[in-house]
Amino acid sequence: MLTKEQIKNSKWYRQSGAGIPLIGGLVHMGVPRMHEYSGFRMPLVGLIIKTGDAFSFYNYLDYALVEKEADSILRKAERDQDWFRGLYSQLSEAAFTAEAVGRRMLEEQVGSPEFKTDYELFIRTAVKGWGSSLFLDILDPFEKKIFSFIFGDRADSLKPRDLTVLTMPDELSYIQRQQKDLLAIYKVAAKDGLKAVDRLVHEHAVKYHWLKNDFERVEYLGVEHYMVQLETMLADPGMIKDIETGLARFDEAQKEKAALLSKLGLGDAIKGKLDFFNWMASFRDERKRLAQITNYYMHGAGEKVATAMGLDMSWMQYALPMELLPLLCGDEKVKSAIQIRQDIGVLFHVNENDHQEIISGPSIREYYEALEQRVASSEIRGSSASLGKAIGPVRVILNQADFDKFMPGDVLVASMTRPEYVPIMKKAAAVITDEGGLTCHAAIVSRELGVPCIIGTQVATKILKDGDMVEVDANHSRIIKL
Repeated sequence: MLTKEQIKNSKWYRQSGAGIPLIGGLVHMGVPRMHEYSGFRMPLVGLIIKTGDAFSFYNYLDYALVEKEADSILRKAERDQDWFRGLYSQLSEAAFTAEAVGRRMLEEQVGSPEFKTDYELFIRTAVKGWGSSLFLDILDPFEKKIFSFIFGDRADSLKPRDLTVLTMPDELSYIQRQQKDLLAIYKVAAKDGLKAVDRLVHEHAVKYHWLKNDFERVEYLGVEHYMVQLETMLADPGMIKDIETGLARFDEAQKEKAALLSKLGLGDAIKGKLDFFNWMASFRDERKRLAQITNYYMHGAGEKVATAMGLDMSWMQYALPMELLPLLCGDEKVKSAIQIRQDIGVLFHVNENDHQEIISGPSIREYYEALEQRVASSEIRGSSASLGKAIGPVRVILNQADFDKFMPGDVLVASMTRPEYVPIMKKAAAVITDEGGLTCHAAIVSRELGVPCIIGTQVATKILKDGDMVEVDANHSRIIKL
């Protein structure tokens, strides 16, 4: 049982974002299964808590315990990189299966044996995907440890710019691949007209329908969505230039990295470790794909059950994934738990032995306040993820509902960024996040865009307010309120 004393006596690393219990609960089903699927553990306290009319999730990692796991991951990487490639294969297989089963599940009648069988398979598949990949989060607080692992004695002699260049991913992200694929379709449409690309757009929509999903809301991006995008591209050559510039920037970064590697004369051992950690960015990207796919079908299953039972989706969002089938069977205990959860949310605690307890009720607020006290700080410190300097007004973005308030030249302040943040990141003067590590989304995209970025502050969204003028000096990891 989690106690206040445990919270008080531990140092915590916080992750946060927007998310509802129905969707975020999938991740927490994967945490106690991590050791089974990946060989690693992640003791944490996870909260999905009601904040006004919305939900926020907070994951608090016990720093001392996850540091031991981080050391274990690095030792494993030293001995057996193929182990991690096996985990990547498990993750990719889970994403593929979840898509196929989820699509079938949403076409089946709720309550039918087929629906129940596919729902159970969908959950098992999603949990395996998360269990195979959550170890990536363990590494986020330990950037110096990773640099030391890769570069050894040479880590301290490398310039910040060198580290930024050397740790650029070697492969396009799926956002970039989607843009590249859409650009190819655009070129056909520009030559032969929109009717000539019907089949190509249909295939594109099937491949990328999940692109805007997060842990709070989902949207199916179908043929109509991508046709509108193509029409806009045909009418606005500036969009084409932006995509081509982004892809060209990636190619230039690869050439700069190759030249720097040659200049520095790094040995094969260092190059091997560097290649491995750059590949880990692709691993993380694949996990985002799993998340966006499973989030869509998890939400869809909740909607189907809610409709079949005559319930409102605003009530169903408080359910956890493992509760949907018992709910269908009329389980009154589950209904009561969901009802209690509406007042504040739900807490998940996984200890170092993988035991999980789930708590609903008023005590959650006390746990939340105690944990926040342990991560509170009056200073904003972080790690430079993309070099440069910028000055601008702060815009704190906690979920997609906040996107409309973001203006060109604003400084984006977020708990973390995800693929759906890319359109506003393109407008940002700089990016500041509460969390993140070497392979996080904010770090990678900011480098791609050439935008100054500081990650891992833990407290930026708590200290900075909309309209605050700040100087972001990512060359020296400084954030100064003006």
